[in-house]
Amino acid sequence: MRNKFDLCYLMAKEGIAFEMLTALCEVEARHKVDLGHAYRNAPSAKLFTHYIAEAQRQHFLSDLSHCKFYSFLMDGSTDAGKIEQELVVLLSCVIDDITREMKSHARFFCVAPVQTADANGLVKCLSQCLSPLGVTDILDQKQVLQVEGKPVLIGGGTDGANVNIGELNGMTGVIQNANPWLMWSWCFAHRLELACKNALTSSPFKSIEELLLRLYYLYEKSPKKIRKLEDIVSDLKEVFELPTSGNNSVRLHGSRWINHKRKALLCIVDRYGAYIAHLTTLIEDSSLRPDDKMRLKGYL
Repeated sequence: MRNKFDLCYLMAKEGIAFEMLTALCEVEARHKVDLGHAYRNAPSAKLFTHYIAEAQRQHFLSDLSHCKFYSFLMDGSTDAGKIEQELVVLLSCVIDDITREMKSHARFFCVAPVQTADANGLVKCLSQCLSPLGVTDILDQKQVLQVEGKPVLIGGGTDGANVNIGELNGMTGVIQNANPWLMWSWCFAHRLELACKNALTSSPFKSIEELLLRLYYLYEKSPKKIRKLEDIVSDLKEVFELPTSGNNSVRLHGSRWINHKRKALLCIVDRYGAYIAHLTTLIEDSSLRPDDKMRLKGYL
C-alpha cells in the first residue's frame, strides 16, 4: 500500500492524471514489485491523494500551532472547468528553540471554490479556508481574537482588484469594518506590474507591443508557418549562434505581464533575421490575397 501512496504522491506532484495509476502499477509489476490487485484505478488514486493532502495539511497545522500570529495571501484562479477558485497562502514566524532566531514561513494552505465573485462571496470563501484555525466566520471578532490554542490572525494581502481592496464594497472594507485592527496590504508585485504597464503605455514600446502581439497570432494557429520558420532557423544555426531554445513565437500577454513581454522580446531579437526572411517569403507568395500581403508588409 505504501508504494501506491508513493505513486499517487508522484502523480500529484507532477500533475499526472489519476487514470495513469493503473499503467504505473503495471510497470511496477514488471519490475517485480508486489502491489496487489486492489486499489489500482482512478478513484483509488483520488482517494490516496486526498489522504496525502490531508496529512500534509495536518502537519502544517501542527507547525502553525507553535506560532502566536499569522497572516494570509489570497488570489483568484480559474481551473480547466472554468470554476472560479481562491488560493490561500499562510505566512507565519517561528522562533527557533536552539538558535532563538526568527524564521518566517509561507506555505500553500488551501484552495476553495467561490460561490459569488463579490465581497460577501470572498469573505465566505476565506472563512471556509480558515475554519481549521477556529475562524469559521471572519466577521466575528470573538473568533478572530479569542481562539484558544490557535494562532491569531493579524492581517492579509491581495491584489489591487476593486472586489478585494474596495473600502466600501470590497472584501477588505467588509472585513476591516468588523475587525478594524487587521492590517491589509496590496500585493507589491501586482502594484509594480501596474506601474510598469502604465509607464510603458505612452512610450514607443506601445508600437513594439502591438507588433509582438500580431506576430504571435500570425504563427499561433498555423503549423505550416511555424514549420517554415523552423526550417529557416535551422539553416541560420549553421552560421549563427542562437542562444535561446524554441522556434515558436512566445505569448506576450497573461498573468505575468512583465515576464511575458521580456520573453517575447528575447525571442524576436534572437531570431530577428529568421522572422524577416520568413515574412519576406510570405509576401512573395502568389496564393496570398493582396490585403494579407499589405498587412505583412506593414510588419516589415
